[in-house]
Amino acid sequence: MKLIKIGLAAIAAMAAMAFIGASSASATVLCTTTAVPCSGGHATSEMYGPGDVIEGTATNATLTSNLATVVCEHSETKASIETTGGASSTVTGKITALNFTGCKTTTGVNCDVNVENVPYHAEVHWVTGDNGVLTVKTGGTGNPGATVVCAGVISCTFSKSLFSLPVDGGSPASVTANKVSLERTNFGVTPICGSEAFWDATYTATGANSSIYVLKE
Repeated sequence: MKLIKIGLAAIAAMAAMAFIGASSASATVLCTTTAVPCSGGHATSEMYGPGDVIEGTATNATLTSNLATVVCEHSETKASIETTGGASSTVTGKITALNFTGCKTTTGVNCDVNVENVPYHAEVHWVTGDNGVLTVKTGGTGNPGATVVCAGVISCTFSKSLFSLPVDGGSPASVTANKVSLERTNFGVTPICGSEAFWDATYTATGANSSIYVLKE
């Protein structure tokens, strides 16, 4: 999630999105374990639900455009769960925080990556096994995205209306952006900003809620 407005439409998740579009009921829950009873009845004590907070970090998240490749040493994100999910619904929540630090181009120029329009609406849908897909879209204040400013010369804003990112269940779980295409939404002071950029990053869950398995109810 590193360099763009997200806080998060991975190409690898296109098949998953087709599944989501074809089903009105996701039947998804997030569990701390795949062992019984969570996988065979989803005990409340082993399910994530309203009020639970999940945090993740990424290193060397990259945004590649026609002007430069910007790499951020560190990025943090935080999500708050709002609904538990279940047999006829999915897990929903909000991306409440996203930040990037230690960003610079591959030629050594310092950059700031300023995330916009947080919080974002988020959903997790089961796909197969204990894996799923995280979809992220506007939380009501605008599309997920970010403005990248480098040395006061490069200033480009990139965003996307919907991000679809694969979730690998595990301990810890992870969410991956693999060459996610972002659209330029504002030139800033740089009229030569390209029409798109590509985002690569892997966020690994941290803290007490790092064990996350995406399961079908």
